[in-house]
Amino acid sequence: MNMVKTLLKTFESKHLAIISPYQAQQKVYYRALYQLQSKLKKKDLQAIQNKTIDSFQENEANIIILNLVVTKKLGFMQEIN
Repeated sequence: MNMVKTLLKTFESKHLAIISPYQAQQKVYYRALYQLQSKLKKKDLQAIQNKTIDSFQENEANIIILNLVVTKKLGFMQEIN
């Protein structure tokens, strides 16, 4: 969220988007944005697009924060296909 705070010093929130591959990540950012909104007393944080990669298709934003996952376990990536 530090990056979002820094960007908000220069840009309007309507120009920002946070996209994540998974809904669970999107929900984490949603809660963090809600807390940040109360701390900064800014209602315009609701204008930040917080979406999954799939739901962001056909949308636009001047600044996109791409949130990715790091894991120690490869899971489905172990499949040869």
